[in-house]
Formats: sequence, C-alpha cells, structure tokens
Amino acid sequence: MTQLFALIHFNKTKHNIQKGLLYFCTLKQISYMAEVNFQDSNVQSWETVADGVEKITLRAEGGENRVLVRIAAGKGYPKHAHSVPDEVFVMEGIYADPYVEDGKEFGPGSYLYYPAGTEHNATSPTGCIILVWNTKVAAAV
Repeated sequence: MTQLFALIHFNKTKHNIQKGLLYFCTLKQISYMAEVNFQDSNVQSWETVADGVEKITLRAEGGENRVLVRIAAGKGYPKHAHSVPDEVFVMEGIYADPYVEDGKEFGPGSYLYYPAGTEHNATSPTGCIILVWNTKVAAAV
C-alpha cells in the first residue's frame, strides 16, 4: 500500500500575501496539484478606509474581490453602491445597515446579499469584522 501525504511549500510576495503550492506526495513521486493563496489578518496591516473602518484586501484579481472589513463600535462605512452584487458575511460582532429591515442587527454567521446598485451603509453598534465579496459578471455575448 502506498502512503499519500500533503506537502505545502510557502513563500511571501511583495504584497505580503503568502502563497503556497500544495503537493500530494508518495515516496516515489511528487505531483503538482494546486496553488494555495492565503493571508493572516493577525499579521497583515489594516488599511484605514474611514474613521473607525479598516480593511484588508484578501483577493483582487480577475474581477474577484474579497475584503475583510473591521468596523469599530458606533462607526460605519460610508453609504455607497456597487455596479455588481455585494455579499457580506458577519464573522465577529454585530453588523447593522440602516437600509436593511430598519437597521436590523446581524450577528456572527449572518449572510447578506445586496443586488447590484443597492445603496448600503455598513455600521456596527458593538464593533464587527465582516467578509465582503463581489465578482464582476462577464457581459453576455
């Protein structure tokens, strides 16, 4: 019986994004399977977006955007809209948007989907961390 194990090789890029190559290995061979990109928000520097609002861009390639947003208690991300759908996953704390169900509060594990063009205003009464993602949709041919 051949034993299979995984080996991940890591290196950092100039943007402090750690990249890894995932290999499945046997004692006789090493075969390339997939490239794994990751970031550690405990090590990354948070970029200030507005008073009490910071972000770390996790992915911004090929029309895909993934961003961690940290909102301090009583603060908010300025009102805005996107030309593509915006999705929000609450990871920590309480998230509220005055435009969603009269400012209903959403806790960890909550998911919100904002259709393209929807105005929204991310706020938090307690402080929160949210994962925000959107993907540009290719035009129909």
